Amino acid sequence: MLLIGKEELNQLLEKKYQEGIVHGVQLMKERMLLACQNGTPIEINESAYFVHDAISNLRTIFATLERKGRSD
Repeated sequence: MLLIGKEELNQLLEKKYQEGIVHGVQLMKERMLLACQNGTPIEINESAYFVHDAISNLRTIFATLERKGRSD
């Protein structure tokens, strides 16, 4: 039978908890990148959010400015 002290157990649990947080953050990053690449929304609290990279966001801004410039 393996015996482990209370302090060692707490340290092990804390280490595994921190590893779980790091892993969860990495999974969320991957999910957001895939959603951005595929143009699919991420659902959070029953709302859809679209993720855009900086280049596509700039293209949208410039296209909007060009349309406004033509209409003036």
